[in-house]
Amino acid sequence: MNCAKCENEMVAGNLLGDRYALKWMPGNEKLTLGVLAKNAITFKSSGMFGRPKVEAFVCHDCQTMVIDMNGKTK
Repeated sequence: MNCAKCENEMVAGNLLGDRYALKWMPGNEKLTLGVLAKNAITFKSSGMFGRPKVEAFVCHDCQTMVIDMNGKTK
């Protein structure tokens, strides 16, 4: 896959989480009660004992990351 910014080759890999599902939130949103991410896009979790991960591509030249949105659950 080529980078949309600089057109150099991107490296395929996985973006890994720790204990909880990966979520993306718009920059103007705030956490509810300091912990709940409402209006967020939630990505697949690997279950209770696994690590959440989504496929991502990284461009080392311009420091850009592209996440595969097919890994989302909402």
